[in-house]
Amino acid sequence: MLGKHQLSNMALAITALIESGVLLKESAVQQAVKKASLLGRMERVEENVYFDGAHNEASIDALVETIKDVFPNKNIHFIVGILKDKDYIYMLRKLEEVATSFQFVNFHHERALSASILYKHSLHSEKCITKDISKIHLKNNDNSDITIVTGSLYFLTEIRAKIVKW
Repeated sequence: MLGKHQLSNMALAITALIESGVLLKESAVQQAVKKASLLGRMERVEENVYFDGAHNEASIDALVETIKDVFPNKNIHFIVGILKDKDYIYMLRKLEEVATSFQFVNFHHERALSASILYKHSLHSEKCITKDISKIHLKNNDNSDITIVTGSLYFLTEIRAKIVKW
């Protein structure tokens, strides 16, 4: 799993098991750590395309740190849908630190923030709005670029159902 914060999470989970009296075999723990994954958490859905449901300040901070560590000097294209009760200004400012471009997307949820509001509040020069989620293209022209779909977990669920091929 990508991200330094995942190491802390993994250590905490292992410690909790040990503290609760579960007997662990070192080889089994190592195997579990190698295979561990979590939907919507720097989840690789296609080559150079990741889903990360960063929907609050802590998770946005972790996402930006992970991007800086794992993808230095890469073009990062964000596809974003956020709920209106989140601190979207903070989220935008943090993502703008590493963004090459933004695609703000409308999605179907009663608490979804309009893509036009995100567009209006973004300070980035490379941005667009997509009103129809089925029109999103996950791949970029340059195969070395990275696309990250982020924001609400509801958004990730909807985009996964509409455009990700399993």
